[in-house]
Amino acid sequence: MATDLARLSPAALTTTGSENGLSELLSEVLGKTPPPSPFAERMATAARVAGYRALANAVGARYRLCSFDNYAVSEESTTERRPSQRDVYRAVLDFAERIEERMLTGGGLLLWGRPGTGKDHLLCACMYWAILKHGWWTRWIDGLTLYQRARDMIGQPGSEEDFLRQFTDPTILAISDPVPPKGDTSPYATELVQKICDRRYRDCKSTWATMNVVDGADAAARMASSIIDRMKDKSLCLECNWPSFRKALS
Repeated sequence: MATDLARLSPAALTTTGSENGLSELLSEVLGKTPPPSPFAERMATAARVAGYRALANAVGARYRLCSFDNYAVSEESTTERRPSQRDVYRAVLDFAERIEERMLTGGGLLLWGRPGTGKDHLLCACMYWAILKHGWWTRWIDGLTLYQRARDMIGQPGSEEDFLRQFTDPTILAISDPVPPKGDTSPYATELVQKICDRRYRDCKSTWATMNVVDGADAAARMASSIIDRMKDKSLCLECNWPSFRKALS
């Protein structure tokens, strides 16, 4: 498993040089995979390549090459009553390795804590793995864009159902910081996001998120508690409150 994780990491995939090279690598690795379970449709090899490229473009240059191999662990242990960075890294890696079990119940991944701790790096690494290894349809969006698009629906022609389906149809939906800015989200936009989470919950589809909040209680205070409750159910929820990686130029 660890070998396949490394071989399908974004950094390794850039060395293939072409779409055909990536397809051949996927075929070789996937040839060792047992037949897919019937609980979720899987993409063919060509679609996985396209999905990987689309995700890499969506998350932007900073997260394009994120993998488990290039995630830097600087905090090995802690005396505080919280998991260390090493603990969180290992838990997320285990989540990726056992993702089939999580998907059966719609369990997701929630990473919360202070900004700059590498939450989105780990989220993207899991998403690449879900696309390339398992062939699941995965969509990523940042929270500000999601709420903006929901606000733009107000008074505009078009079907609300079409808007919702963009985010309810994918097997996995990953949201970077879905916690809205205080006082900057209309009730209608919040209602649309709540509908997305509720429908995904009822359909047992996995929702992943990173949140720049202190803890789950802080998230519930800033979002509708029903949204947080649904996202937390059967999900791996981890606190990321070690020092930020981000540094100013000296």
